Amino acid sequence: MPSLFIKKQSAHTLEITKSKAKALLELVFYIVFFVVWYSFLIPDDRGDTFWLTALINEVKQNWVLLLFIVAPVFAISTMLEDYNTLTKGANYTFHKTKGIQFNKRQLAASADLLNVQVRAYTDSDNDTFYRLSLILKKGKHSLDSGSNRNKALDIAEAIAEHMGVEIIYK
Repeated sequence: MPSLFIKKQSAHTLEITKSKAKALLELVFYIVFFVVWYSFLIPDDRGDTFWLTALINEVKQNWVLLLFIVAPVFAISTMLEDYNTLTKGANYTFHKTKGIQFNKRQLAASADLLNVQVRAYTDSDNDTFYRLSLILKKGKHSLDSGSNRNKALDIAEAIAEHMGVEIIYK
């Protein structure tokens, strides 16, 4: 399921939004996954001992378990981003004269947009992911990343054409 899609396009305005359905699916997946993840970490033979006390005792005996307890923390930023997308939305508006806005707050002036970048990353499993970013005078702003090359290119082309900038492929 694509994350970004073009919501509205006119002569002066291009609106791109993130899918709330995808954010909901990801958030539910993470919650279910972590409930199952942590349920396997709690010892079965704890008797009448409180589950947290039993888990602490297990970690005291085997420090490697601490890695399994802390590992899901790395997904918190993705979960918070999905939560914010569900509650506040994630809408980018590109105005030829007014600039770029994110959720009705000014992100950059039109003149500050230098290029749109589509960058390919290949992981250890040889899966390729594409990150769509705005190259601004004051840095880079990541819009989205995913495995759908055509969707990333379509969004990049729409932004570049609307704002009169070039696309950089890396």
